[in-house]
Amino acid sequence: AFAYLKKGNFEYATDLFNKSLSINNKNLIAIKNLAYLYSVTRKSDKAIQLLTTGIETDSSDMDLLTSRAQLYYSNNNFKAALDDYLALLSSGDSSEINLERAGICWIKTRDRNLSEAIKYLLLAYRKDTSDYRTCSYLGFCYYNLNDTNDIVNDMNSSIYYYNKAIEILTPVNNQLGLIYRYRAASEKINGMYKAAINSYLLALAVESDPDIYMEIANIYDEK
Repeated sequence: AFAYLKKGNFEYATDLFNKSLSINNKNLIAIKNLAYLYSVTRKSDKAIQLLTTGIETDSSDMDLLTSRAQLYYSNNNFKAALDDYLALLSSGDSSEINLERAGICWIKTRDRNLSEAIKYLLLAYRKDTSDYRTCSYLGFCYYNLNDTNDIVNDMNSSIYYYNKAIEILTPVNNQLGLIYRYRAASEKINGMYKAAINSYLLALAVESDPDIYMEIANIYDEK
């Protein structure tokens, strides 16, 4: 089954792993691989059901819990994902992604708890200060706390983390604008004038450089 999985024959690999489980339904290797196959073939419910069976077999296997948490999260089942991420954190796996997603889940659940979200997002931020998503969510949380007793500090915190997100993203956007311009130049030389104009317009959306207007004008003028 694993050989067929590696070859990309997911259908036959799935069939063989299921046969393996019919012989030994506690085979965690088969459970993990079959859950992976179900997840990549967009059968998330089957994958979650199988991972749950595996967790019931061995609750100490954190790989199973991690996989289920990711599936719950990607399927917007934030309450179930939160339970799994909190369990992972309790087990000692305080990785940045687990902390960040626990914080996001606190925001996204029906009974939104922004104070709890901030607690986990701050821990995630301390582990990775270059993650713009963590900064953006922290800005959102402080903005929406609605603590009238400390609104000035909350807004200052919101502004601080939004500024951090902007600082992180600005170099990326600048580089993106430059890449659009390079692509436009290549398209122009290749005679792809409409595509070149579109690339220059995409660059303009990132950076308002007057030279880009001149490049577009020259294409219209010459071609």
